[in-house]
Amino acid sequence: MKRQKMKLMIILGLFLVLVLATFWMKQLQKKEESADQKSVLSLDKEKVVSFTLSNQGGTLDLKKSGKIWVLEKKKDKQTNQIRVDQAKVQKILEQCSDLKSKKVIQDVKNLEQYGLSKPEMTIRLKMQDQGIQTVEIGSYSSDASAYYATVDEGKTVFLMDASIEEACNVTEKDLQEGNG
Repeated sequence: MKRQKMKLMIILGLFLVLVLATFWMKQLQKKEESADQKSVLSLDKEKVVSFTLSNQGGTLDLKKSGKIWVLEKKKDKQTNQIRVDQAKVQKILEQCSDLKSKKVIQDVKNLEQYGLSKPEMTIRLKMQDQGIQTVEIGSYSSDASAYYATVDEGKTVFLMDASIEEACNVTEKDLQEGNG
């Protein structure tokens, strides 16, 4: 009986060591991944006054009206403003305000191979100081689980985390208040 308890204690001890080692390795891997990432675009999302989001669903023009975000729709010579889900807009701005890259490819001559000659998605952010930041998202790299992208129409291609595409791949209907 004592032997069985002793064996059980040893097995439980080894199991605990294995669990702790796995946890430690995952934490170490996360630190290494974040250390390898390069900051591509960093901006204050509170200073964004408007942005245009173009994707396969169309083009959306969003503008800050006071403290809320509205969708601007132009029809004939009139502009209508439609209130949108503020949390969804904030999610888009959070993704765009601190872009990090897993890999940098310098002096790219042919953007087509990365899906950037005709990007799948373009985000143009207009800042309070009238500056404009542009992010173009191209093809998905299954090897890296990331998207190819450029910032400000440059010749440098970055591998961006897929979360930016997920946040920005929205339609007008997705942004309407109450569409969960």
